Amino acid sequence: MSVARRCSEFLVSRFPLEKLSYEHLANKTVPVHKASWIYLLGGLTGFAFLVQVVTGILLMLYYQPTVIGAYDSVRYIVQYVPGGSLIRNMHVWSSSAMVVFLFIHAITNAFARAYRKPRELTWVTGALSMFVVLGLAFSGYLLPWNNLAVYATKVGLQIAEMSTLFLPGPLGGIGGQMAALLTGPDGIGQETLNRFYTLHIWILPALLIALVSVHLLLVQIHGMSVPRFAETSHKQEKFFFNFALKDLSAWMIFLTLLVILAVVLPYDYLQPYTLLKRYSPLAAAPSGIKPEWYFYFLYYPLEVLPKVVVILGTMIFFAGVVAAPWLMEYVPRMWGKRGEESKFPIVATCVVALVIVALTLFGQNIVDVMRGTSAP
Repeated sequence: MSVARRCSEFLVSRFPLEKLSYEHLANKTVPVHKASWIYLLGGLTGFAFLVQVVTGILLMLYYQPTVIGAYDSVRYIVQYVPGGSLIRNMHVWSSSAMVVFLFIHAITNAFARAYRKPRELTWVTGALSMFVVLGLAFSGYLLPWNNLAVYATKVGLQIAEMSTLFLPGPLGGIGGQMAALLTGPDGIGQETLNRFYTLHIWILPALLIALVSVHLLLVQIHGMSVPRFAETSHKQEKFFFNFALKDLSAWMIFLTLLVILAVVLPYDYLQPYTLLKRYSPLAAAPSGIKPEWYFYFLYYPLEVLPKVVVILGTMIFFAGVVAAPWLMEYVPRMWGKRGEESKFPIVATCVVALVIVALTLFGQNIVDVMRGTSAP
């Protein structure tokens, strides 16, 4: 069979568009079992993104994307615009919440083996959406134009520059070209802010919406995946309006908690004052510069391991996440087992989850121990 025919049959089987009928939509059902709560996570992730869009639009009314006005415009929003502090803190905290929901959504779907045929592309579009969300978080980090924002962005750009150094010949310079494209010809400055602002409010949101649209289309076509332990259960409930009301209830609970958090714990309270001062290219870099917590899994290994090893390992890991539907099936065959029979998918998911959580929560402690600088 030719490659073209195989690709055609693969796409036809993954996109059975005949299921996109009003009757199919109206009669959509959701499996009912003891882990049915995992089906709420995708909706919560999407709702957190919606909060980001709405609060982001409100912030755009006052934000000035210039190196002269960015810092002052953020201060003005927080201190003088009615409700400005609430909106800004909701925007920041919902960003973190979206990453948390997305991570749990990915891990639970990996445990449930939701990537199995015919849902491979559902997983791939979800994985690519996760990378775009991290890009959104990184691009938005620079916009306040304070010390923390600029110096943390510099670290990220340095990592991008080094990301291809291990490749031979001209390929080794691709990372540097990517970093230069983001930075602009004159180093960190107005051009950098322009490009990050454009990425953050136009390019990456449009890309995320496109990926999520395909993701939701595939979920609609193939329905919700059922974990192996619940495959013998045939209980179902109507999506309209039984499960939809559960979804809506989860969104309202999240929104209530988000508003409370934004009022009680403003984001700036968690950062040292020196890191939140206006960035000055003439001043020395303050101590304590770190990326946001969702990049700790990359930041802390860079502190103790060769950078090329960490960057290459990260690239392999990201590629492995995207290719998980096929890796989880074919890797067990190396020792003579089918993917359905092997415990490799569960073990691999546990290892990935534990490593990321450990680096996020205890990364500094791990670095101190490896350097021999931990407290006695």
